[in-house]
Amino acid sequence: MRGPLLLVMSSPTITAARPKSIDPPDDLAAAQSELAKPGPHLQSIYTTRDKVRRWFTVYTPARRAVAPALVFALHGAHGGMRNMYKTRADLRKLADERGFVVVFPNGQHHPDHKIGQSFWNAGFCCGEMNPEIDDVAFITDVAIRLTGVMKIDPDRIHIVGFSNGGMLTQRIAAARADVFASVASMGAVPGYFETAGGVKRAYPVKAAIPVLLLHGTEDKTIPFSGGTMTVADNDSAKSLFYAQALEHWSDANGCAASDVRQSRSDLGRDLQITSFTGCKADVLGIALKGFGHKWVDVEKADFNGTLRVTEFFETHPKKRK
Repeated sequence: MRGPLLLVMSSPTITAARPKSIDPPDDLAAAQSELAKPGPHLQSIYTTRDKVRRWFTVYTPARRAVAPALVFALHGAHGGMRNMYKTRADLRKLADERGFVVVFPNGQHHPDHKIGQSFWNAGFCCGEMNPEIDDVAFITDVAIRLTGVMKIDPDRIHIVGFSNGGMLTQRIAAARADVFASVASMGAVPGYFETAGGVKRAYPVKAAIPVLLLHGTEDKTIPFSGGTMTVADNDSAKSLFYAQALEHWSDANGCAASDVRQSRSDLGRDLQITSFTGCKADVLGIALKGFGHKWVDVEKADFNGTLRVTEFFETHPKKRK
């Protein structure tokens, strides 16, 4: 069966002017040749469900593994793949050291946006996203296509997302454990409480999948201890909080009721690490004391969230029955 159509776009830097596509656009040999070169490659795809053209940047490491892992990095609301590529030099450095491929997808960016930035359809958030556009299908299409074009290890396809991107990450985890091996989410939750009646809304999970949640205790945008979200159009929605997100995933993954908690210092950062026993798939939570709503990375030689996420992915490939 033929997959979604990949358009090959050669781009030495992602800030360069958009080049013309190779003719014919679905030339697999051309795509394989282009994506084999180290560095960033601006790509687009016509999605199978929505039939719209979507953009993403593939980063091929300097020394790619024979059957590399594939890691998606999803930006937050008001963000985009270009800024994500620029700010996540730490993730690209790890890719060069460990041989995995990184994908920086771009959220929805329509001409009628009031601001010229992008959002994800996470089902309940955020901003000016079109709820009719299926971002789960978009990310899945890219994963399936690149697996064939770049000879990706199908057991090592992972996603990490921040904020609105973390919400979409958890939505994808709930729906497509058949494609993705494990996920990590920063500063995000899998749903919210409706303001009228306080009804809990969270993603129904189809199959167990390893999940790592990282959240700052001083996050005011997606409140760590619950409260009103301050993300784009959801400024009146009551957010689930960090502990509820962990509970949601521990229930979905069939974990035992009891969990193991430990508070310790990791490279100078006070952490509360929560793990569960008896799970069909691991659930791990890391709460960072005093940390706000931002990507969890190295701050004054403190906790290295990007490295921790990478290590989580490396130890959580897909388990075949």
